[in-house]
Amino acid sequence: MCRKDPSESLLLILGLIAIMSSAVLAQNGDQHEFRHIRLSNADRSASCMNSVLGKPTVADVDEHWLLDPCPRSRTELVEALNHDGLRLFDAGDFAFVISSRFFPPLPPGSDAHWPQLKWNQIRITAQIKPAQGMAQAEADHIGRQILQRARLIPLNVSEAPDKDGTLNVHLNINLYQDVSFDAATFTSVIALINQLPVDGERGRFVYGEIRNGRYVMLWDSPLFCARGNPDFADVNGDGQDEILFWAHTSGNMAYPILVIFDKNGRELTRGKDANACANGREGWACEIEGADISLENAADGKKEIQVSGGTDGKSHVFRLVDGVFVAAPPFGAVPQAEMTAESLNHRGMQLMKERDYMGAASAFTHAADMADKKGTTTALFSNNAGFAYYKAGHYEDSVAWIQKAIEADPGRAVAYLNLGDALVKLNRRAEARRAYTKYLELAPNSKSASEVKKKLEALTPSP
Repeated sequence: MCRKDPSESLLLILGLIAIMSSAVLAQNGDQHEFRHIRLSNADRSASCMNSVLGKPTVADVDEHWLLDPCPRSRTELVEALNHDGLRLFDAGDFAFVISSRFFPPLPPGSDAHWPQLKWNQIRITAQIKPAQGMAQAEADHIGRQILQRARLIPLNVSEAPDKDGTLNVHLNINLYQDVSFDAATFTSVIALINQLPVDGERGRFVYGEIRNGRYVMLWDSPLFCARGNPDFADVNGDGQDEILFWAHTSGNMAYPILVIFDKNGRELTRGKDANACANGREGWACEIEGADISLENAADGKKEIQVSGGTDGKSHVFRLVDGVFVAAPPFGAVPQAEMTAESLNHRGMQLMKERDYMGAASAFTHAADMADKKGTTTALFSNNAGFAYYKAGHYEDSVAWIQKAIEADPGRAVAYLNLGDALVKLNRRAEARRAYTKYLELAPNSKSASEVKKKLEALTPSP
């Protein structure tokens, strides 16, 4: 992931920016489903604030921060934000929320050396850069729709303001078209949203298609490190290109990272092992990272990702399993000829004893991939993976894998207990209550039943 102290940047939401419109493309009245891939709690909080304020809002908060329950009025919203040490700023067509610690006077108990902001107003401009062969008017119309409907990005507002106290912030939207195949049916268009000058810290894709001369927005992606360039390539051998983004980490060490989406918005690099989700951040894409990354042809006509010097310091080969890239355990951990689901699970148990939770997650997830799709064996391996991710602090991945265990074996009681614990960490209280309740239905006389009852009592019901 991009290595930068998040305290150096604030989140700012942009409202609608008036730019040129083109009649060639889809008008606002066209009805098409538009999806936000992987909403964070901060995204959900923004949606709440949007409904209260009647304008787009995003906050400079931890991705896990959740405004729950959603206030019913602006007064209640301000009170709730103040309670959490946040301030609401009204700025015409948009609003934004930031921590009070950035503005004097400092809240009680704050670090006296925390940087204080000195701007009193913000000016935002947007640059829309057309794809090769695209007219500027067409690009402007696409950009307008993106600004109206898509999630934007956190913007770095730590720069010095002008003499009059105005901070100038620049948003960049670069458009790219996939011209590597016959576009008789549609043309894929991706918009890379980042900031000018490109600081490389945050970016987002907005995917759409030009169908019969009309632009249709379909989805926007989670955030990812934006120090790099997008590309198109057929990685799964289905004859359709996927969307790749090669980037580099920032900081003292520069390592390449890779994130891949298909055109339906599925994250192919959101695999089922430790390396694929090493960043562990809610609302961010899963980036494969290593000292060196290469995309190579596999024997089955698909691509495989070869990584040396991964996040665990070891080398891996990522191969497609059920449509996502999954890494084998570190070379030498289990001889390839002896690799079975059971041996990988055994390896994972050893790593758990050594408190190498991410290494254990890698072994368990690979074991689950090699096992049958249904039944107690798959449920065992998947639940083990979920518990390993929980111990590593990767709670979203923990939930995903425990849910796979429940899907494989709905009667596996311990999976509901583990699921409840992970959901509590994500502040998803209502879902946690349901998970704990289900555990008690399945195992009312277990040794853990009394402890689970206490956990239920500690969870106040969601409204």
